[in-house]
Amino acid sequence: MPAQLAPSPNGKGFLGYNTSVVLLPGNGVVAQAQDGFGKAWMFTSFDRGQSWRSIPPPPSPAELSDLSFVDSRHWWASRWDNLFKTSDAGQTWTPVATVTPDISGDWTFGPAQVIDAKHAWLVMSSVNRRNAATGLMMTSDGGLNWTAANVPKPG
Repeated sequence: MPAQLAPSPNGKGFLGYNTSVVLLPGNGVVAQAQDGFGKAWMFTSFDRGQSWRSIPPPPSPAELSDLSFVDSRHWWASRWDNLFKTSDAGQTWTPVATVTPDISGDWTFGPAQVIDAKHAWLVMSSVNRRNAATGLMMTSDGGLNWTAANVPKPG
């Protein structure tokens, strides 16, 4: 995908696109271009970039940086407490679960670290700035249920 410039909305100058590329396990690549106003386009290629297919971005609030891959077709997108999955390389997305820790407090979650189709980990961070804490969640049923992992305290 060559870099391109778009005219600025005020007619003065041009805007560039921020681009990101993620290699898929086994075969393929996902590319995203985003303009200066937050509008994003995503594409996949499974033939070393000879052809590109437009795909919708993952459902909000997830973004390209929130994707994890089981294989080149099965992806997870997780942000905050939302989890979505695709089995067709991003053509369609299905909401799977709202990740709710079995502990009290307000938490935000990083992207899922997918091990296989059923197992994944999530790092969680407290949104309470006074008592900032982190934790670890795990699933063994494809993201339907999440459990806080027992992580030893340092020291």
